[in-house]
Amino acid sequence: MLANFGATACTNCEAGKLFGLPEQTSHVCTTCAAGKYSGWTAQTSPAACFDCGAGTYSLAGAALCTNCEAGKYKATAGVALYTKL
Repeated sequence: MLANFGATACTNCEAGKLFGLPEQTSHVCTTCAAGKYSGWTAQTSPAACFDCGAGTYSLAGAALCTNCEAGKYKATAGVALYTKL
């Protein structure tokens, strides 16, 4: 959970983001990398960002992976971009 300065309560990081990385010094949520997703709020571990499977992709901070468009593919899990056939 993320504490907003001056707020009366903490706020959960939204899906696709996490807080509490060991190297994190700011008070903001960090996005999951492109090619990964997290469908849950209030995550605190990089392990909560899962690889998108073959045939799907995501942009950074995604809560879900997106199917590749017709005529395009992605054979490797965790890769951000797809390739045109």
